[in-house]
Amino acid sequence: MRRAPPSWPRRPAARVSTQELNALVWRDHTDDAPIRPFEEAHGVTVNLKEYEGAGAALSIIEQSRPGDWDVLVIDGVDAPRAVAVGILAPLPVDEPPHGALFPEPVMAANHVVDGETCAISEKLGYNTVSFNSSAVSAEALADMRGFWTGGASAPMAVHDHCLPAMGLVAAGLGAPTAELAADDLPAIREALFGLKDASESVGGVVASQTAIATGEADVLFGGGEWVTAGLTGELPELDWTTPEQGAVRWSQSIGVFADS
Repeated sequence: MRRAPPSWPRRPAARVSTQELNALVWRDHTDDAPIRPFEEAHGVTVNLKEYEGAGAALSIIEQSRPGDWDVLVIDGVDAPRAVAVGILAPLPVDEPPHGALFPEPVMAANHVVDGETCAISEKLGYNTVSFNSSAVSAEALADMRGFWTGGASAPMAVHDHCLPAMGLVAAGLGAPTAELAADDLPAIREALFGLKDASESVGGVVASQTAIATGEADVLFGGGEWVTAGLTGELPELDWTTPEQGAVRWSQSIGVFADS
């Protein structure tokens, strides 16, 4: 723990703190509601810097000095890579609160390297389908294959996050995502282009959510509970569903920098 460099944005604190934690986090982690109680309980100030995408995080880390960062929030699938390049340190064996988690979020394959726990799940959800329930029913979206074969019954936007989109299409084709091989790619490619042709727009987080929030689209392929929760205040009829072929789970993990 250390003082943040003067050039960093600072969060207003309710008290003077002699210690600070510098955290590099996925966007949507800067709400005061969960941060301030932690600060008050531990007598620290938390300085947060947001990023979007593992590549952006690695770029920031590479441009930082050793010891600049204390805490990293990273995609669960990228946690082992962060350990492999020396970014994350093992956690004390008796401290990860696995007993407070359901078995599914533990995901030891993401967090245990050479017998040592180097991160722990802090958030998870699903890339699936969000939809405007006043315009289309969940039953009409039950067969994922309809999204790229012309069976979708409403205007559609696609959340263009490469691996989740490929994973969803693979699930729709009946290919287990953990077992995908090069031979599966031609069918996935064909379905992805069909998805593009059938959609009103294909875009990133902001563009795809804007499409469904403004009514340009009534279905968001690749959305999920995380989209619905964020937009339900302005679009209360927004809902989400999991097609019969399944969905793709995403997760984020939290760990401590090796040079903290």
